[in-house]
Parts: sequence; structure tokens; C-alpha cells
Amino acid sequence: IAEKILPSNTASPGEDYRGITLDHTDYGKLNVLYYDNRANDRAFEKGQWGWRTKFWSVGYKTTLTESVDFLAQYMNGSTTLITIRPPIGPIVATNYWSAFALISKEWDRHRLSFRAERFVTSDHDIFPDNNNERGTALTLAYVYRPAVKQRLTLELIRVTSGRPERGFLGLAPHATETQAQASYRFFF
Repeated sequence: IAEKILPSNTASPGEDYRGITLDHTDYGKLNVLYYDNRANDRAFEKGQWGWRTKFWSVGYKTTLTESVDFLAQYMNGSTTLITIRPPIGPIVATNYWSAFALISKEWDRHRLSFRAERFVTSDHDIFPDNNNERGTALTLAYVYRPAVKQRLTLELIRVTSGRPERGFLGLAPHATETQAQASYRFFF
């Protein structure tokens, strides 16, 4: 089954997104999406500058066994702000990409998931700040549904990244951060 997504009539003026989905019962679902907000990155309105953002996204989802799912996504894009010619601009010109894979096992009212991600940003503006960054993120999550409209989530996230700009703030350019969090949600 193939489905094409055309630009939305309800999108904000100038916004453009296009995509296609290929869905096969035996092999899973593949999504390809292009998005461009077509913002005027030289416009200043109501105290805010326009950010021009565009990207490609490719995602894949399949069921490996009756209770094990696999998901993956790759995104590649750019964002700009005030793209006036040097020596004034561009103020911000950043390319970025990210890719992740996730495997998830469900049984009874439980779900255990593991996700690995790699990300990169590349700074191309004229300012001396260095917004380049490279890193990886690992996530382990456990979800328990004690009742139909309740969910307990326990999550452990570890991010390792290198960002030279941290040095200007007196921080180490390379960092490893770990976060543990828990939530209990009620749905109405």
C-alpha cells in the first residue's frame, strides 16, 4: 500500500511538506518526508526572528516477532537566521543530522525498549562561536500499565557529546550526562 502526502491546506502560509508511505504486511512501513517551513529568515515580527528550517526524514517500522517491534529513523536538514551576506550574516547557518534505532518488547501489561542514537550539527555562519556538536544517546525505558488509563514509565538516558562552545563557558567540551526519570500518568 502506498500513500502520498501532499501539502496541507491547513499549513501556515508558505509551509511545504511532502511525503510517501509504503506499508507492507510482511515487511513493515517505510515513511519518507520532506519539510520546509519557507520562513523568511530576515523577518522580525512581534519580537521574534523567522527561522528557515527544512529537512528530509526517512523512517522504518516493522514487527520482528509477535511481541517485538523495531523502529529506525534518519533526519537530515538545516536551519538559518538572518542570511544577509558577510560581513553581517548569516547569523545562524547550521546543518544537522540524526539517526536512531529502537527495539521494543511487549508482554502482558509491560513494555521494555532500548534506543541508540547518533547526532551531528555543523556550524556554517560567520560568527566565532562554534556550534558544532557530535554525540550519541542511549535510552532504556520500562513501561507498566497497572490499569487501562494509567501508565508508569521508568527511563534511563545517557548522552555523550562533544561541543567546543562549552569551553567558552568554562565547561569541558566533552561531556557524558546521565538522567533517570519516572512518571505516572492518568488518562481521561
